[in-house]
Amino acid sequence: MARPGAGIATVLVGPVLSTVTGSPWLMVVGVVATLLAVFALQAVFPQDSKDRLAWWKDRRVHGTRRWEAKEARRKAKEELRLKRLEQGRAEPPPLPAPRHSEPVERTEE
Repeated sequence: MARPGAGIATVLVGPVLSTVTGSPWLMVVGVVATLLAVFALQAVFPQDSKDRLAWWKDRRVHGTRRWEAKEARRKAKEELRLKRLEQGRAEPPPLPAPRHSEPVERTEE
C-alpha cells in the first residue's frame, strides 16, 4: 500500500539538503521541480501491479476503439465518394495548395 507522506517527504528532503549544503538557488529550484514532477507522476499513475495492468489494458482498448472508429469513418467516406463517382455526381479532387517556395508570376497592368 502506498504511503502518501513518503512522496511529500521526498519532495521536501532534497531542497532542504541542497540548501543546507550551500547549493546555488537555481540548482535547488531544479531539484524541487524534478522531484515534484516525479511525485506528480506517481500520484497520477496507479502503483499496484493489478491496477496498472488494468489501466494499460483499458487504455489500449480505448485506443483500439478510436482507431477502429476512425477507419470505419474513412472507409464509409471513401465508399460514398466511389458511389457518387459511379453516379457522375462526384466532386473533382481539390486543387493542390500553392507552395510558397515556387515563384509567383506577376503581371503588370
